[in-house]
Amino acid sequence: MRGALPTFANTDFDKKIFECVDGALHAIGRDQRELLRLRLRNRYYLPLKHVGSGPDTFEQSLVETVGPAAATMVTIGILKNISTTFGIHVPSDSSLAVAVETARKTSPKLSLLPKRIPQKKPRVHYNKKMRFKI
Repeated sequence: MRGALPTFANTDFDKKIFECVDGALHAIGRDQRELLRLRLRNRYYLPLKHVGSGPDTFEQSLVETVGPAAATMVTIGILKNISTTFGIHVPSDSSLAVAVETARKTSPKLSLLPKRIPQKKPRVHYNKKMRFKI
């Protein structure tokens, strides 16, 4: 058994990290990107949009999917995107986990506030003849 399914908070920080990752993944092509997404979801229970919650797992899956050379190229692209998005300096030889933690520390407002999810109001149906709620 692989363990319990992880829970993820849907935050603006995760959204920005996902945009950084997705921008760099265009370098490997659509088919490899889809294969990586499926591997993350099925094998590691990590949706691509929650890479900020599991950067080490993402890096491991990236190496398994595209190989070490292409994984290094994509990781450098992700680190550059994180540097420009969050306005921080991340060396190109650091790991993705270090970059995500550095970005998280520099943007505490984004990492602590969950995204507000609008709730639907329940629909009420009335019986036309009897005038009571069903």
